[in-house]
Amino acid sequence: MVKVALVKGNSRYKNIINSMNLIKQYIERTIKNRSKIVIKPNCVSDSNQNASTHLDALKAVLEFITQYTNKKITIAEGSAYQTKTAFKNFNYYSLKENYNLNFIDLNSDKFEEISCYDKNFRSLKLGIAKTMLNADCIISLTLPKTHDSAIATFGIKNVAVGSLIKKTLFPYRIPVRLLRKIVNRVASIRNDKTKIHQGPKAINKNIFEIYKKIKPDISIIDAFYAMEGNGPIDGSLVKMKLAISSTNALAADMVACKLIGLNPEDVGYLYYCMKYENLKMDDIKILGNTTIENEKKKFKLHVTFPEQIKWKLI
Repeated sequence: MVKVALVKGNSRYKNIINSMNLIKQYIERTIKNRSKIVIKPNCVSDSNQNASTHLDALKAVLEFITQYTNKKITIAEGSAYQTKTAFKNFNYYSLKENYNLNFIDLNSDKFEEISCYDKNFRSLKLGIAKTMLNADCIISLTLPKTHDSAIATFGIKNVAVGSLIKKTLFPYRIPVRLLRKIVNRVASIRNDKTKIHQGPKAINKNIFEIYKKIKPDISIIDAFYAMEGNGPIDGSLVKMKLAISSTNALAADMVACKLIGLNPEDVGYLYYCMKYENLKMDDIKILGNTTIENEKKKFKLHVTFPEQIKWKLI
């Protein structure tokens, strides 16, 4: 049986610590002797905290894993906007005071291309950041959110799409404030985060193809708050007071999917991953102080859901 820890409580920080503690032997085994440990938060926005990984969640993960490693840990993200702005706005750099950290903007990383699909299922090359490809332990840290193209986003998609490169025309810092705002958010010479969006069928296949290359070794889903409606940025928060931890990222995503009222097999990329891994809900054992049945809610989905679900028909 695959183990997934599900914990409910009144503290985001303690929930994550307690959930990781329930599977500590698996986490220790995963972390031990790894030299290139990467934590991948979710900063799809560089300014909206509701859509992005909270500092307390990152603190909890660092506090727990540094029991088992003295290696420098990399915090790596490729925001849909500006990664370094996100690190600054969400106060991630303050963690350097207590932890041995390296911060990487995956958007500007060296990359390798992998073959994916365009909307007509012809070959499409997408660039994956080498920091992620070369990591020997990837920890996904995100929150559950509805999505505008892939129905929902959890740990697997956090790593897959965040690892795609986005090269801008100009350096990160340019002197004119208004010009910087326009250029940083609009002008790109290559944006594979946009390129992956090739219609409802292809985007799910593409996330699955990336999963086969860089699946998370540990997945932490901070569901103290989750997002419903027009996610992944503009949705509404739902207070759940939960944390999910597992050394099986697919199982963690499947549990999170159930918690927001979705069948994992209705989310295209999860369906493909489940078939690939031969994993079913019956194969998952929930550890913790609550259950899926006690906590699941029916989330409002994105307004484009009727179009997104057509991945099954194409």
